[in-house]
Amino acid sequence: MKRIFTLFMCFLMALTFTACDDYSNAGVADEKPKEENNIEQQEDIVEIAEEAEEYPTLRVRTDEIKACEYKSDSGKLLYHSTYPEVTLSDEDALKYPELSKALREFVEEEKETAVRGEAEAKAIIDETIENYPEYDMELYDTKVARIRRGDDTVLSIQLYYNGYSGGAHGFYSNGGVTFDTKTGEKISFSNVVVNKSAFLDAVAEKLDERREELCFGESTNIRELIDGENMFEWTLENDSVTVYFAPYVIAPFAAGAPSVTISATEYPGLINEKYISHSECFAMELFTDTFAYDVTGDGVADRIMVYDWWDYDGENEVQSLKVMVNEKEYSDKLSFEDAEATFVKTADGKFYIYVDVTYENSGDILCFELSECIKKIDVLEDLFIRRDDTGDGSPGPNRRWVITNPESFFLEDYEQNNYEYRVGKNGIPERKDK
Repeated sequence: MKRIFTLFMCFLMALTFTACDDYSNAGVADEKPKEENNIEQQEDIVEIAEEAEEYPTLRVRTDEIKACEYKSDSGKLLYHSTYPEVTLSDEDALKYPELSKALREFVEEEKETAVRGEAEAKAIIDETIENYPEYDMELYDTKVARIRRGDDTVLSIQLYYNGYSGGAHGFYSNGGVTFDTKTGEKISFSNVVVNKSAFLDAVAEKLDERREELCFGESTNIRELIDGENMFEWTLENDSVTVYFAPYVIAPFAAGAPSVTISATEYPGLINEKYISHSECFAMELFTDTFAYDVTGDGVADRIMVYDWWDYDGENEVQSLKVMVNEKEYSDKLSFEDAEATFVKTADGKFYIYVDVTYENSGDILCFELSECIKKIDVLEDLFIRRDDTGDGSPGPNRRWVITNPESFFLEDYEQNNYEYRVGKNGIPERKDK
């Protein structure tokens, strides 16, 4: 909106200067009438304003808020928990007040859930320590938010839970909540998917392609397996719906938390046209094994993954960052603390992944182009997706402004200078003020 206002003011100034020229050159035979000039310039204003709104930007910030830390008398951390926070920019909070209110209520609900979990965990730990004084295990419940879609129609949030309450292993799962941007109301699955039975047929078809990977037996009827109430969570992307199954729901824990993306392109008629975005460009955050999109141009959604991997070279464990499209893989040996991936589609039909990598004392953005192969095209050193200050003067690893629009987003350097960027023609972010 600021850009539109600036453009509007510029044209108002242009109108003023033009009026002065008309006055000083009165009587020139080939001069267009002032009214005609004004009409043409007003049309230009509308055209530029429409261009600025062609890819509407919803500025969204996510954060992981500490809810609790419970320590033993000796200072050993026994339990910690976090909950997600999602907020709009000040400008968008004014533009979409109902959504801003709904997000505040959503965050408060998540906070209350975390507080209840804290009380339950403390009771379990205290009882355990009473019976086993040597107890020193660390339990945790954490939840973070990732933005799958953010525009002037929909805000869809993926919620990743990771917890450990004792036993052989922890537990993790994916959830989702989707809001109408203008009304702030939650959007139900039944409003988005117009034919649930046909939609589940498509999900079963996609899962069947991974039958061996997901440890399904030859006789397993996948369609029957996924048919039921509350079998999965879901999020809405630009032209697709992704469903998430928790471990154990349809497959053993070793198979992970399967997810399936059903696109309107590959399966037309399943998603309500009201919620399909026809924008030529968009951006969204990625989690492991949670997205599919046709980046190879064959009409079939390609499975896209970004994750870290540890290998043993005979002497030491070696960390790598892996980017995969179907069976093709790009691997970079890196030692890093955190990596956050953003999937980007630009108006020229190209696809990129930006990985915001955090090292111990620095950070880079790794830029990859996706097609039938995966190509690393650049490394933006000492830059990261814009974050807020944590309060102690250092950048926070979990508080960030999400990229939702490739035409306008912020990157920040380690001196906390923020600059507005767009995706350049070569796929590399470029500053808009240069």
